[in-house]
Amino acid sequence: MGAVKAAQYDVLLTFMSGCAVGLLAFSHVLAWLFRRFHDATVALIVGFLVGSLPKIWPWKQTLESYIDRHGIEKPLVQRNVSPWQYPELTGDEPAFAFAIVASVFGFILVVGIDRWNKGLRSEAAVGVNASRSDDLR
Repeated sequence: MGAVKAAQYDVLLTFMSGCAVGLLAFSHVLAWLFRRFHDATVALIVGFLVGSLPKIWPWKQTLESYIDRHGIEKPLVQRNVSPWQYPELTGDEPAFAFAIVASVFGFILVVGIDRWNKGLRSEAAVGVNASRSDDLR
């Protein structure tokens, strides 16, 4: 952030280049893993997702907190609670309806992207088959 504030373009360019190279390298490694070890790669990714659920669980009870250098209280130790216990433990509304709407929206988005991708692949396959039939004539 200091480089952004100080307009250090050489540092920012180096950072952006590293991000691009890292992203490209990771995508190639991931594609290779999918080609060679599809089931194990999917299992690993699902394991990462399931393992991260406790961290992103929205209903938490703060057991210990600390004051940061700006004087803002931040949670230090939290435990996950069910949405039904959340109001009585914290006194806040659980926003359960929002969580359901966000989950449904995410599901629809993923299914939509998957169908869009399948449509693109089928169009490409039709184009490949058309060019092959032209070659046969």
